Amino acid sequence: MQVIAQWTGGHADALRRSLRMTYEDFAEYLGVAVRTVAYWHKRPQMVPQPHMQGILDTALDKAPERVKAQFAVLAGEASSVAAGTGPLSVSVDAMTTSLDASGPDPDERARIRGVLLQPSRLDEATVAHLTQALYGQRHAEDSLGPSMMIAPMKAQLDTLVTALRGASGPSKAALMHLVANWMTFIGWLHTALREYPEADATFAIAEEMSGELEDGILACTATSYRGYIALLQGRHRTAIRATAAALGTPGAHPAQVAYDTLQTAQAYAGLGDFREAKSLLHRASDLVTNAGDPPESLYWYTEPFLRMNVGLTQNSIGQYRDAADSIRSGIAELPADQQNAEWLDEYQQALNHATGQTDGHPSSQPE
Repeated sequence: MQVIAQWTGGHADALRRSLRMTYEDFAEYLGVAVRTVAYWHKRPQMVPQPHMQGILDTALDKAPERVKAQFAVLAGEASSVAAGTGPLSVSVDAMTTSLDASGPDPDERARIRGVLLQPSRLDEATVAHLTQALYGQRHAEDSLGPSMMIAPMKAQLDTLVTALRGASGPSKAALMHLVANWMTFIGWLHTALREYPEADATFAIAEEMSGELEDGILACTATSYRGYIALLQGRHRTAIRATAAALGTPGAHPAQVAYDTLQTAQAYAGLGDFREAKSLLHRASDLVTNAGDPPESLYWYTEPFLRMNVGLTQNSIGQYRDAADSIRSGIAELPADQQNAEWLDEYQQALNHATGQTDGHPSSQPE
């Protein structure tokens, strides 16, 4: 549970932003004057009166889990601003705040903060906690969306890169692995925001790091994303080349092989080669069935998610009824915290297209 020992104006404003309320709405919600809310925004270091501390405690306790997750990201920044600390301390505090959901007690979080500020003390437990923080924030993005996540995630990456430069000993390789995973997530956030040059450059660095680490899953992920960017941009031949490289990566997970086979099929459909696209779709169907549970770093690569991508491929080759069934059933079986994720828009649009093609019209399947 997120607990604020002493609320500041910055914390109160972070709660308002997490609730996505205007000054007027937040003032009415708390039962205070609008000028009070505006003052919190202008004076992040001020400390509200004790009775107001209790009102803010109650508001946070009553907030939905999505709001609490977003507040956890923003509150660390507010704490550092109130303390007058520098950029490194800001991102360290934001990162240790994100550890709340992963279990370490306050003393352990304080120890982790000290390690990040003095990375020569890096140890296995710190890397494990930070890895869980990354996974927690990746899950949070399903609810919060990329625009709320990218700035704090980039600031935290800067902290990790600084720590990596100062680290030594047996845990340094594990921290490097975490940094590469963190970069891959930031690359995805850039992709989701349609910032394709920034995304591609970030994935290229993650690719290079994964090669040094000899991590097939991570390398395949970064390379596959570069193919996905090309597909989104309509550069189908580039998408095929990049995705072929992902498929040829030793150590890739079976779920990745299934996904990348489907991505390749969509690229061939974009070129008008429906015969090859159908052949790849047929091959991918068996791969999806046998993909198994994904690793935590690819937690969304579940059977329902892969089935949705089968639907994207079916839609691209004109199998509209099958596409609608695949996408609709896949979305229905996603976990609750993914049901309203922004990244679902791509699938909803394909579902709407496939449904529109089948409603009152015979299905057209190109050869």
